[in-house]
Amino acid sequence: MVVLPSGLEWLWIGAWALIGTSWHAKNIWAALRRASLGTSLATGGLLLGVYLAFLSYWWLPAVPALMALWSAALGKSGWLLVQHLRQSYQELEDYAHTLEIRVEERTYELRVKNEELETALAQVKAAQKQLIAQEKLASLGSLTAGIAHEIRNPLNFVNNFAQIAVELVDEMDEELKGDAEPTAAIADVQFMLTDFRECTAAIQQNGQRIDRIVNGMLMHAREERGSPESVDLNVLVQNALQLVYHNREEQIDAAGVQFDSDYDAAIGSIEVIAKDLDKSLLCILNNAFDAVIAQQQASDTTYQPQVRVTTENTGDRVTIRVHDNGVGIAADQLDKIFEPFYTTKTGGESTGLSLSLAYERSLPCIRVN
Repeated sequence: MVVLPSGLEWLWIGAWALIGTSWHAKNIWAALRRASLGTSLATGGLLLGVYLAFLSYWWLPAVPALMALWSAALGKSGWLLVQHLRQSYQELEDYAHTLEIRVEERTYELRVKNEELETALAQVKAAQKQLIAQEKLASLGSLTAGIAHEIRNPLNFVNNFAQIAVELVDEMDEELKGDAEPTAAIADVQFMLTDFRECTAAIQQNGQRIDRIVNGMLMHAREERGSPESVDLNVLVQNALQLVYHNREEQIDAAGVQFDSDYDAAIGSIEVIAKDLDKSLLCILNNAFDAVIAQQQASDTTYQPQVRVTTENTGDRVTIRVHDNGVGIAADQLDKIFEPFYTTKTGGESTGLSLSLAYERSLPCIRVN
């Protein structure tokens, strides 16, 4: 039996351990296969050497070498497996993080697309409503042109003779009052004159209302439009606001309406059909004041009626906003407010043509919130 010196024995064991850890490959499974195959071949060679050494009584140094070889190979394989598990776990974490980012990006893209589709759908619906309104107004114009002219002639006779009747009643009443000796018959006549005066006044009042309706119908029927011209938009809006206030100054002041304006100086002069825009603004401003006055009359003393007019240059367009804190518009009425003759006002306060006219003149730029 042969025993190697201590230093040489450790060198011998280290060499075989190095053989057990010297198998490498880019893929872990290939590395494990190489380690298994190489270790097996080395083991076979070592065992053959042990057998030959056994025959020559040199087998003892091969035992620690064999143990070192397999220990190193198993240790290297375990280390490779642990590294592979760590790498796989890190790759899973990276993939999960990447997947989360992709999901967020995709969700954001879908949200943006959804918002774009909703905006496009709203624009299509608005355009559809505008086309329907335009067709209605066009049909109204062709229909009412002849009707309005036919109504105008007999209406003039009614209004004129109603005025004459009122004047004759007043003259007859003065004559009867000048009689020195009033009689029962004269008193009866004066009583009948009072009723007659009320009847003729009602005829005159309703005749004037019909006249306003006919004028509104004729305004819809007229096809002539103004020509675009360069105007200072802020000045045009301010003039319209002042005109409405001066026409209704007593009513607005009595209701305590606060109105103010904020004009964007960056707008300057722009090309607009000033006549049409002015008419639209007058209609909308009058409705705003009507809304806050109606709310003030129906509310308690804590309500403060307000009307605010602003202009804004948004780059590709100019926006005019008329805001009031009045009674508001019911949701089921929004689709009807621009229809000709539609009105929620009672007692003949409105013909129902002002907003439809404003819509026609401003198409397709008017919006209601």
